[in-house]
Amino acid sequence: MPPSEDSSGALAGIRVLDFGQYIAGPLAAMMLADEGAEVIHIDPPGGPRWRNAANAVLQRGKQSFVLDLKQRADRDAARRLADSADVLIENFRPGVMARLGLGAGQLTAANPRLIYCALPGFPADDHRGGQPGWAGVVSAASGLCTPSPRPGESPTPALPPMPVASNYAAFLAVNAVMAALLARRNSGMGQRIEIPLLGAAFEAFCLEAQRAPMASHNAFHAAADNRFQTADGKFVQLLLIAPRHLESFIKTFLPALAELGDAARLIADSDAGAALVRAMSALFLTRPAAEWDVMVNEAAIPLAVCQSKAAFLRDDAQARESGAVIALEDTELGPTFQLGFPVRLSRTPPRARPRKYMGDTEPTFAGAQHAETAGRAAAPDQPPLAGVTVLDMSQILAGPTAGRILAQFGAEVIKINKPGNWIIGHLHFNSGKQSVLLDIGRPEGRRVLSAMLAGADVFLHNLPPESAEKLHVTEAEIRAEKPDIIYASMSAYTNCGRRGKYRGWEPVGQAITGMQTSGGQTPRLARFPLCDFGAGHLLAFAILLALWHRAQTGEGQYAESSLMQAGAYHQAASMIYPVRAAGDAAQGRSGLYETADGFIYVHLPADAGERLAAVPALDPADLQTVFRLATSQSWCKRLAEAGIAAQPMSTIDEAMEDERTLALGWSRKLRYAEGGEVRMVGAIPRMSLSRLPNLPVASPPGRDTRKILGRYCSDARLEELFFGGIVADALDAGTSVVW
Repeated sequence: MPPSEDSSGALAGIRVLDFGQYIAGPLAAMMLADEGAEVIHIDPPGGPRWRNAANAVLQRGKQSFVLDLKQRADRDAARRLADSADVLIENFRPGVMARLGLGAGQLTAANPRLIYCALPGFPADDHRGGQPGWAGVVSAASGLCTPSPRPGESPTPALPPMPVASNYAAFLAVNAVMAALLARRNSGMGQRIEIPLLGAAFEAFCLEAQRAPMASHNAFHAAADNRFQTADGKFVQLLLIAPRHLESFIKTFLPALAELGDAARLIADSDAGAALVRAMSALFLTRPAAEWDVMVNEAAIPLAVCQSKAAFLRDDAQARESGAVIALEDTELGPTFQLGFPVRLSRTPPRARPRKYMGDTEPTFAGAQHAETAGRAAAPDQPPLAGVTVLDMSQILAGPTAGRILAQFGAEVIKINKPGNWIIGHLHFNSGKQSVLLDIGRPEGRRVLSAMLAGADVFLHNLPPESAEKLHVTEAEIRAEKPDIIYASMSAYTNCGRRGKYRGWEPVGQAITGMQTSGGQTPRLARFPLCDFGAGHLLAFAILLALWHRAQTGEGQYAESSLMQAGAYHQAASMIYPVRAAGDAAQGRSGLYETADGFIYVHLPADAGERLAAVPALDPADLQTVFRLATSQSWCKRLAEAGIAAQPMSTIDEAMEDERTLALGWSRKLRYAEGGEVRMVGAIPRMSLSRLPNLPVASPPGRDTRKILGRYCSDARLEELFFGGIVADALDAGTSVVW
């Protein structure tokens, strides 16, 4: 990454009005504030609804004002603020802002350039729209409580330990807001965005929700993904999913077991897998975790120490150097180490400022100072990224997720794979892309890439630095060919510091940030691949910021995110050190309860005693026994009548097959090119003006090679490339694909 230039941020000149409370809305607004936006946060009388140390993170970079929206004068003040804003974010229940005269239609009529982003718990047209979108309610309704399919794990439903739906709602929101800002450059018009937390949850289980008719290679053997205790009592997370990593680990550290370095054998022979795991367990007990961290990673095999959240915040040099953790003097808490930045940008680096409370004095601002210059005239309903071309060389899940998001906003994304290479997650993560099989490791293939770069806006990869050098696709080499390109990189720990060259898979992001450790227990993986998918969303955010900056200045820049940053951002609400009192976060007896026909989530904060006692046939002293005596729907009805939020638990399959989910397009059933029906998670954001394309399911790898490369090569030259094995239009029969 080139040296940073002095910058006030990519979003300098953009004004954001933040009505959000709790996590989703405030987190999205904070992410925009760190990128240079001026954010005005509105609190009700008495201050934030969530009194928690988390506000040192969630409200940083904002000026907070108190407005009582029940009073006409304060509603008028809110309207004046909206008249000067570029973006408004709110996470009230549907219809609340409209009843106050502050709905999207009312405010955009007065300020047509306003981008109004609503983050309700449930969609406006859902019968549950009036229900508060508590994390547990949304988790139960969406499928997030579905038991893990991993062998040996509990078959009992469980609530996610993190606010998964709120986190993804924030990630979706900042990406949709950036897309809407780019669309506004062309049309001059703002629009309404709706991202319900219920739909955002689908981003967490998109791979598990997929159903496809084709056979899928099994990449996971007994030694693929394990945590091992070391000589000093700590644990390390080792990843041997890739066959080359398994072979290299056995050859380097357990040469006497060379015959077990074959992934196919371990998958077929459970006894061999168990024997290898026993040998590895004994091996790791011979050295402390810090030594294994260096030895294994220097052998180019992914491993991470399973450390606590406090250690990540307080002691981790990589976190500090990369900006994933920052030191900030908070206005209330004093010196803190806290959640840093989700992305790294070379020309417009993010910057954090402490929160600032302004009381109830109405701020006075001039009209909105719009940063963008006038763009070309364009139809307002075209996709926001129409005309943007992305060359996506990333592999596995995280990088391809970023490319998928850019395709969802209308970019042309050309997915480049090496012929014969292993592919994971192809159907969903490469949906909407055009697939090319091209070997850029050979000079003829690299020359083809050079031709493709001439028309590209974004170059995206997740190669470690030495691999980028070997393939001649470092930033300096790519920028020499296309000076204004956005050079986007996905990594495990960011490409700086001691770990900058280390490899990574999902679990390393969890291990290093404390996601796996809780209460001194043996480290355990989080239920879903939150780091992979989260990092993809964050890298898309970085690319969109870079595109926005280029639209103002003509300058390209380096854009990066990492598994480590995603792991930290999924824990945003608790990423602060020293650890502070939780304020009013007490949840009483909120949780999942078994009923006669399933499970329900019941929201029971500490002050719910009187309402609970008013529920017919319910003994507050023995909730679990009593709940088993009637059905989920029956209890939810009784609890709702007493003013208590409750929600029957859905599995992932039930959520995906729900008629409302299908009608919204969050669950899509498509025909695959080779025949058969595919079920996939669809686009979650709804944008009132920008037409988001319905992404087709990914075509078979290489299907678009001739069509795409025909733009850059003559027919004769293309045939030479096919003959030489430089390009291909289909995978070899023996190539492994995890669909």
